[in-house]
Amino acid sequence: GLSCAAAFGANGKRAAFLGLTQQLVGEQALYAKPFHYCGSIGPLTTNPRLRRCCMAIGDALAAEFGLLGLFGVDAICCNDEAWPVEVNPRYTASMEIVEHSLGLPLMTWHRDACVAGTLPAATLFRDIERQRSKERFLAKAILFAPGTLKVPDLSEWLREPLESSGRWPVPRIADVPRAGEQIVSGRPICTVFAVECTVEACRHALIEAARRLFDQFVPDHPG
Repeated sequence: GLSCAAAFGANGKRAAFLGLTQQLVGEQALYAKPFHYCGSIGPLTTNPRLRRCCMAIGDALAAEFGLLGLFGVDAICCNDEAWPVEVNPRYTASMEIVEHSLGLPLMTWHRDACVAGTLPAATLFRDIERQRSKERFLAKAILFAPGTLKVPDLSEWLREPLESSGRWPVPRIADVPRAGEQIVSGRPICTVFAVECTVEACRHALIEAARRLFDQFVPDHPG
């Protein structure tokens, strides 16, 4: 099946399903280790059956564990069903994809759920999903060092956002290390973003951005 992440908000009794993203796992072009999370693409369009499955998972977890606020569920999606792999009771790595793409104030909802026990209406997400059915997908990827590297000046990547038509600008890169910093082999370097019309186009755009970034790094050999 497809490696995915579902985002939820909970009030201790039930959950609101916020969105589903595809996960990038062990991408060789990003020098990620096998089975390691290295990015997200989405939000994915969900049919009624898959949406009902995700909502049932969220409600069950919220009621059983009294979850409050934002939480995520990593899952394998197959035949319009989601099979949970891991539960993360926090703001997860994929949530900024949902937040930026749909213009949703997730941290405001997190506060409201924790303080007042309120959740956004379920119809809100169906309306948003219908409105964005032809919109573009947002993607992020984490780059890992294939060897010990020295960070170049990456300021040119920060001059203009990748996308500025939404509620918040989407940067080209984030989590940017200082110029001259040493990144040892296997450690994360930075995050790159892409905006495209399909999931596969997003993946290719991320890989191309990673290639361009890696071309700017040089091996750093001690001594």
